[in-house]
Amino acid sequence: MKAFNAILLSLFLVVVGLFIGFKLYGEDVLPSADVKACIAELKGNLNRPLSFERKFGTTEFDQYSLYSVRFEYTAKNGLGNVVPGRAECWMKDGKVFNLKNFN
Repeated sequence: MKAFNAILLSLFLVVVGLFIGFKLYGEDVLPSADVKACIAELKGNLNRPLSFERKFGTTEFDQYSLYSVRFEYTAKNGLGNVVPGRAECWMKDGKVFNLKNFN
């Protein structure tokens, strides 16, 4: 009986851990349509869009704030150097209304 309780407790902790992990990193693992639209808009402005890599754990999505999508990334500039950056997108009706890019 104690082994059964230990298994149930372990299973419960795994489920709670997965829920918390998905809550924290969900937009990094399965990005929403707004995050995908912001990424597509940003890639259109980059010199080398294929070098774009979004940093894991930095994506923030808030549908009730002015900047609804924020994330950090790295990409290569025109000289081939890797440059870090941060993007903030205003979303309106599922489309990028304004994109701010910080290097």
